[in-house]
Amino acid sequence: MPTVNVFLSSKEHQQLLLTHCDRLKQLIARELSCNERELQPNEVSIRVIHSASREGMLADVEFDITAAAYPERVTRQDAICSLVSAWFSNSAGIEAKAWLALSELGHSMP
Repeated sequence: MPTVNVFLSSKEHQQLLLTHCDRLKQLIARELSCNERELQPNEVSIRVIHSASREGMLADVEFDITAAAYPERVTRQDAICSLVSAWFSNSAGIEAKAWLALSELGHSMP
């Protein structure tokens, strides 16, 4: 189950994120679905973290996505990051960046 830690540079950006949260889950599920694993939006966990300031951040909103390292995801990881950041930047009208960490994962979900 992918997790997305969303770092916001200000509390004002929280409403923008909430407005786009369902579509973000759909996008993440679609882009991380692969031959080995098809994801549904309700399998994506989004966590919001408020930064003390914009200083030190590379964008107004930063997405740290963590998921299992299926070969198809590894091949597409840069494209997935670019797509997520461009989609949110265009949809919300603020700068966004995304990172995708792919690894072996354990979880407590059935």
